Amino acid sequence: MIETTININIVLKNRLIRISALSGKSQRAIISFLLHKLKDESGRNVKTWRRVRYQKRDPQKRWSNHHIVLSPGEYEYCSDLRKVCKFSLSGLISYAIEKYLNDTALLYDIDTDNYHCSNYIFSNIIIDGVVCWQFYWGIPKKIPNCHLII
Repeated sequence: MIETTININIVLKNRLIRISALSGKSQRAIISFLLHKLKDESGRNVKTWRRVRYQKRDPQKRWSNHHIVLSPGEYEYCSDLRKVCKFSLSGLISYAIEKYLNDTALLYDIDTDNYHCSNYIFSNIIIDGVVCWQFYWGIPKKIPNCHLII
């Protein structure tokens, strides 16, 4: 497991704590679920040729450090998501909390499957001397000339 720290607005942190208490699910499981949900919309959030974005400033400075533990697959997935969406991990998690933890019906849909990232593949292929890195957030039917890294 990989430990890391995010900087999160205290309002969102309290929402995470409240949903965790109401649902009986751990905060870690909820964060994992939320990160997995971002995969479904990552194509709409692709940002190229720009710097990494961070969370909006809070004039009241209501910030808190929050320690999280991710599986190695989740951590790699987050690294890829950061690269694709050009958003900090703290920003991704905050965005997911804002977007998905508003609806109390979601309390019953939180999937605490520990294998959200079990079908994650990171590979490379060389085409005419050009190195291409590929990552898969699921298992395609066929991966041409794949050299499995993870």
